[in-house]
Amino acid sequence: MAAATRKLLIGKAAAAKAAAAKGAAAKGAAVKGVGVKGAIQSVGEARPLAFASEGAVAGQSILPRIVYYGAWTISGLAITADIYTKQDHAPPDKRWHTVAYWTAFHIPASLVVPAVIIHKIVDQVQIVVENPTGFAKTWSARNKRIAPVAAALLSIGPVVPLVDTAAEMIMEPTLGAFLGLEFHHHHHLYHGEDEQEKKTE
Repeated sequence: MAAATRKLLIGKAAAAKAAAAKGAAAKGAAVKGVGVKGAIQSVGEARPLAFASEGAVAGQSILPRIVYYGAWTISGLAITADIYTKQDHAPPDKRWHTVAYWTAFHIPASLVVPAVIIHKIVDQVQIVVENPTGFAKTWSARNKRIAPVAAALLSIGPVVPLVDTAAEMIMEPTLGAFLGLEFHHHHHLYHGEDEQEKKTE
């Protein structure tokens, strides 16, 4: 969230500076434009926000309900912002195709599959630490409670990129090709600068 806010503020400053020579009216219009679409784009491009739900699944046993559901809400907003940004940058005749593709992509890749995997990790680690004859038999109740959460949080790092890459490999040549979309293999999860590189090309 901090990274998204920082990017938005930098965008506003750049817009104001670029419009300074054109007068106060132009400056105000430029900053306002950055304020609306820039905020949406900043949230959409802050991809870790889309995986707040995975953190919620990992910590479900110790998180207050409001934090748990709040994390899922953040994921939903980030995904919606990403889909909006992508369709806004798409050619006019491909905007609805873009919405359809990225909606179909995000549901399994950003929400369902990682959450299922992480939930399974929590269950398996919980079984191990609660085994009365296992290596964790001398652990305190607090440590036994925290261990599944810690394991699940650590698993987000490898699970998310693997699921994302698999989804790209499956969906780009199938649904993407069917909808007539082109992909630049920008690996959107990890490189926030790729959109700028794409524009300069």
